Amino acid sequence: MTPLRILLCPSAPFLLPPRALFAFRRAVAATVVPKKANYTTFRQKQAKEIPKRGGPPRKRAHKSLQHELTVSKIADQKAQNGIVYFRDLLSTEDVSRVIEAYPEIIRNPFLARSDTRKLCQLLHEAYRQKSNVPTVVETLKAFSESIIQDYQKGSLPPHPVASVHLLSFLRESKQYDRASELWSWLAGQNQDYVSPHLYGVAIEIQTQQVVPLEKLEELYKDALRRFPGQFLGYHFSPTAIVQDRSQFTIIKGLSSTLLQGIFTARILSGDWINGYLAFDTALRLFPTQVQPRFFEVLLYERPMAEAYHAFMVACRAGIVLSPKATIHLLGKLLDGHLSAPNAAINVLNVMIAYAGTRKNAPLPFYFVGIFIKAMTQLAHSVKNEDAGFERATRQRLGQATCKIVLTLLRAGVEPNASIFNSLLKMAMLSGQPELHWEILGAMKVHEVKPNVLTYSALLNIMLATGDFDEFKSAWTAYVASVEGAGEQLPLKEWINLARAAADRFPGSGPSFVEEQLLALKHTLTEFKEELIRTKLHEDARTSEPQSQMNETESFQDSGSVETFMDRLLEKESRLKETMSSAEPHDFYNMPMPLDPFMDDDTGVGTAKDQTSLQLLAEHVENLRKLYDELTTDPYLPAPEREESAPVPQSRTGYPLEELRFQNWKSVTGLMLQAAQSEKAEEIIARAGSSSTETATITTNKTNEKHSGPLPWPRLRQRILELRGYSTAAASLDHEYS
Repeated sequence: MTPLRILLCPSAPFLLPPRALFAFRRAVAATVVPKKANYTTFRQKQAKEIPKRGGPPRKRAHKSLQHELTVSKIADQKAQNGIVYFRDLLSTEDVSRVIEAYPEIIRNPFLARSDTRKLCQLLHEAYRQKSNVPTVVETLKAFSESIIQDYQKGSLPPHPVASVHLLSFLRESKQYDRASELWSWLAGQNQDYVSPHLYGVAIEIQTQQVVPLEKLEELYKDALRRFPGQFLGYHFSPTAIVQDRSQFTIIKGLSSTLLQGIFTARILSGDWINGYLAFDTALRLFPTQVQPRFFEVLLYERPMAEAYHAFMVACRAGIVLSPKATIHLLGKLLDGHLSAPNAAINVLNVMIAYAGTRKNAPLPFYFVGIFIKAMTQLAHSVKNEDAGFERATRQRLGQATCKIVLTLLRAGVEPNASIFNSLLKMAMLSGQPELHWEILGAMKVHEVKPNVLTYSALLNIMLATGDFDEFKSAWTAYVASVEGAGEQLPLKEWINLARAAADRFPGSGPSFVEEQLLALKHTLTEFKEELIRTKLHEDARTSEPQSQMNETESFQDSGSVETFMDRLLEKESRLKETMSSAEPHDFYNMPMPLDPFMDDDTGVGTAKDQTSLQLLAEHVENLRKLYDELTTDPYLPAPEREESAPVPQSRTGYPLEELRFQNWKSVTGLMLQAAQSEKAEEIIARAGSSSTETATITTNKTNEKHSGPLPWPRLRQRILELRGYSTAAASLDHEYS
């Protein structure tokens, strides 16, 4: 091989400087790299063309595996992005977008148990918010069927809370048969699917399907046996003891839904004794957190006095009840079992208690409408031989009603045309048609447009005032309103117009009616037109029968009127204050009456015709001793309490220890009330062929009244019997004095 020096300088290689030789070598080394890369490429190509013995070349296998891993990584990343997007949709609570994304997400391998729970919860809540929109309901039903099928196939990870939401959705949407099918499948699954809460929902569903109570009690016992680690059997026993009655109950796993399910089953099956014992257990364990459903069942299913009592118990604890259940109670107060003055006062009591559980929340406008209806019934019930007294009393009632309603509107009640229409009718009934100017002014202030009923009421008012020009204006506005609504004038209003023209405006009235008949001839048949003209020229007419309103006792003299007006204005002031308060009502220092039959808020009645709750009010100290005897264990040490520690209390101001006692006393009173109601029903049943009027009178006199004071030993024995203690225990001679 020829040396490098000779190649570079053949004539004198020895004269070549070492530095030049070194630089040349570096340049050559740099030019070799492409050649080496080409060599490597050649070897790789050769390896592909001539595979080695024993399988594909290593280089090729490594590249294939790397490609597969890359594809898998991309798929995982895509799936993760998809589940993140889906969870964002669940958090936005946009059910329509969730339904669109569901077919794709159900194949996602990253779905978790929590995703199933949130999905089913969203379905349930969406139904509650849109249950009055048929198209949305049908969409949700179809979506629920997809979820249920995927849940049963295992495509959706199991979660016990998800099972509760699914079953609850089927119950509330009244798909009882489908709910029974789903429950039959769930009952055979493990605890990844099933919980005590689920048993409670299942019991309530089967209650709606009129399953016998005995079978529902067995299902309840099965739940207690299936989840023994939570000691539900003891804690849900009517005789169980809370170790520290002054503290909140913190026991993991207690299912108020299970307790509520069997409570509902018992109440709807007529077993009010055990139903109230379950209610007592719930109030003992969760004095401030009982599910509203407990109270709403009583509001719908029990008599008026018990429903009113249960409502006040809920509000006293700060438990918020729905407007729908509350309006059902308000309707019961006007059913005729109360005197008209008491009905009006108790409507305000309910409104105060309802507003007292909310912060700065306005009352629904239909609450105010029911109050006006109560005052209207009261005005109708004023009967007295002295016509002047009767007229003056009705006028005061009309003025008070108008004042209170307009005050509530200024305090934040949502204005509505129906409120003002009812006020106009009340002004007419109370003999003060001039109040319509104030009412119409308020409508303008609150920007409420008159409707057909408004103009109809104004017609009657203008008829009473005798102002023919105003009467014509009211009629013209009424016709325009009816035609604007795309309707026809009712025949009744035409007849009223004809009679008013003949009676009140005999000079110009008939010609005005003829003008209207001609102008609106296209809206009338020949028969109607002939009938209207007959009424217009008819001389002798029989008076219209008076509507039968609440005919119970009202006011006997001016003293009773003054007492009622004082109470009415006091309730108005309290309601206005409660509505404007930023805090819940202080039920501890300002309690609400629990008995709608009471004449005042003290709770103590006279010895004659006492109610069950008035009897209890006279034995408070004895009741407290009995309560301590039944709800404490003398062998357990007293709970230790730090003197500086704050006393736990409800958000309505009640210390928990006192609230638990009041709840126990209320359940006792409810059981006594129920016993009296049952006795009244037996009397009516034995009467058999007695008229409805006689039956109502019998109920009023027997339902809530005792003929005289009941001694404490007898009352104590009755309480123990109702609460399920043995006869021997009930007959023990305890002296409380």
